[in-house]
Amino acid sequence: MRIGAAYIRVSTDEQLEFSPDSQLKKIREYAKEQDIRLPEEYIYREDGISGRAADRRPAFQKMIGAAKGTPRPFDVILVWKFSRFARSRSDSIFYKTLLREKLGIDILSISEPIGKDKSSKIYESIIEVMDEYYCDNLSEEVRRGMEERFSRGMIIAPPPFGYKAEDGSYILDDERAGTVREIFRLCAAGMPLRAIVTYLNESGMRTKNGRLFEVRTVGYILRNPVYLGYVRKRGEKGEDRLIPAGHTPLVDQTLFAECAANLEKGPLRMLPYTRTSARFALSGLIRCSACGSTLTMSSRAGRLQCCAYAKGKCAVSHSVGVEQITEAVVGQMKKDLAGVSVHIRSAALPQRENQEKAILRREKMRLRRIEEAYEAGVYTLEYLVQAKEAYQKRERACEKKNPQVDTKTIDVQLKLPDLLQLAATYPDGSFANAIFKSLLSGVVFSRADTAVQLFYRETT
Repeated sequence: MRIGAAYIRVSTDEQLEFSPDSQLKKIREYAKEQDIRLPEEYIYREDGISGRAADRRPAFQKMIGAAKGTPRPFDVILVWKFSRFARSRSDSIFYKTLLREKLGIDILSISEPIGKDKSSKIYESIIEVMDEYYCDNLSEEVRRGMEERFSRGMIIAPPPFGYKAEDGSYILDDERAGTVREIFRLCAAGMPLRAIVTYLNESGMRTKNGRLFEVRTVGYILRNPVYLGYVRKRGEKGEDRLIPAGHTPLVDQTLFAECAANLEKGPLRMLPYTRTSARFALSGLIRCSACGSTLTMSSRAGRLQCCAYAKGKCAVSHSVGVEQITEAVVGQMKKDLAGVSVHIRSAALPQRENQEKAILRREKMRLRRIEEAYEAGVYTLEYLVQAKEAYQKRERACEKKNPQVDTKTIDVQLKLPDLLQLAATYPDGSFANAIFKSLLSGVVFSRADTAVQLFYRETT
């Protein structure tokens, strides 16, 4: 008796397809007829997910990962139709080749039976092309329909805060419309965004999801032309396209323009959000004494700020320089751990990887992907050989620039304060951060008296 797996998928745009339960019922009946055992743990199901991109289907990827196991967990994958397996022909070819040729696992469509002869392969290829055509054509029809709705002033997006959707148009949400008008009134009066957010949250007002307001939430409302009576659609070049609609405006043009002008002024201006992945010695350790949120890099270079304050959820600013807070924490730790020594037995301290080695590492990962694709029949042998030659050439060049260095193991007794000083000034932020996180569980910073309170990890 063969062991089988089942893959079941229904996307939101395929209302005429069998439901997941119906697909599973048909697959179970087929498996029983064909003497295939179908364990529950090998039933993979996805609801409301498109088949266009395999890497965006978690259950599908889980099934592929299980198929690579040793010993082979199942002998065949059953689907209701091949379109359930993939809508993209490139994905279909890649994964079918991987499963059939490399892993010895067949894929069967219970409603599209095909044989093993040459003509059956042609038939399966035609199915793949038609499935991809259906998906591409559906996307075009959806875009065309949305463009037509937009040109008529009909809604093509969920209603913004202050409105509800009804019969293809926006109608006023009496419960929240007043909040929108109040936001515009406060902005026009010169109140900063953060102050508006604080006022809304302290007054008990909440977003549609019942959450606290944030600076970006209020800023989005103040810049949204839907409140003037328009519907909006993003153009190909990122510009806003506006069409007059039939819904009731919540503000007039004069008030909207006044608020827009105020948003560009000094303290009222909403700076763009920036995210940095750079780590420093105390990353993730510094906490706000007012709300307990983490202090993160602010828009001002070299300074930290309470992340909740930046969003308008905390009323107390905790702006502090990175060097200042690091110096204060290290100074306190030196006092607390003055008589403590640490025994180190390891290779020399890590150094930053130079650019050539980083490039070489990425090229090696790329070569591995090409090898896997070759084994799956996606790339030709000639392409694989060229990729290997290019990698070997770069590897030889890297060895000439970076000769091997004999790093002997060191065995030293080091005073902990000396290690802390070294970590605080070490150029590799991740390494320094690991040192401090091994000793500290957190640091609370009080802006009022610029004091720090340290919480050490328990040691055994």
